[in-house]
Amino acid sequence: MCTVKVQQPLPMGFSVINMLHVNSDRLCHYGSVNSPDWKVFNILIIVATLKKNQREMKIKTNITRISMLMIVLTTLICDQISKNIVRTEVDFNERIKIGIDNVTLTKVENTGAFLSVGSFLPASVKFILLIALPCVVLFLGLYAIMINGKLPKIVVIGAALIVGGGIGNLFDRVVFGSVTDFLHIDFVLFKTGIFNVADMAIMVGMLLMAITIYKNKIVALSK
Repeated sequence: MCTVKVQQPLPMGFSVINMLHVNSDRLCHYGSVNSPDWKVFNILIIVATLKKNQREMKIKTNITRISMLMIVLTTLICDQISKNIVRTEVDFNERIKIGIDNVTLTKVENTGAFLSVGSFLPASVKFILLIALPCVVLFLGLYAIMINGKLPKIVVIGAALIVGGGIGNLFDRVVFGSVTDFLHIDFVLFKTGIFNVADMAIMVGMLLMAITIYKNKIVALSK
């Protein structure tokens, strides 16, 4: 226990980091625990702790941003590679069984939205709904998540998959005028439309987001 009562100023160049690593016996030489020097020391410890927490939060935020961008980029690359292979190797409406009879590889050009929704809308309406509006939504969604470093990992992954898939299909509409779809699943009781990798990413992302919302509601109800 410190019993030294002699007060003297802290030496020049005695930084906060030095203070955090010095032991209590050495600190006793700078005065009693009630001295102004000790009060300053306690304030500096608080400041150093806050700065450390800020640095750690900044690192976590940067990791979240990099991780999200990697997921978005990976989703976009996989989507475009798969579509390019289908465009060059598969004929329109050709049907190729993949492993089992229930999964079929084909090729169709979708001028509408997800699963061909809105294919027969006027061109001006499709431009607004399928190009202009998605651009705004994707940008705002990506921006909101990039500046928020406190989101759960599952939300970040889900959002990144949705954004990556959205960019993939949006790229097709802008560059090719339509989206290439090529996968179809038919298990009699469970049947899908024709979709692509971007659609799968969007669906998985939405599922992850839904799971998060459901879990949050369960936690809220249990309180």
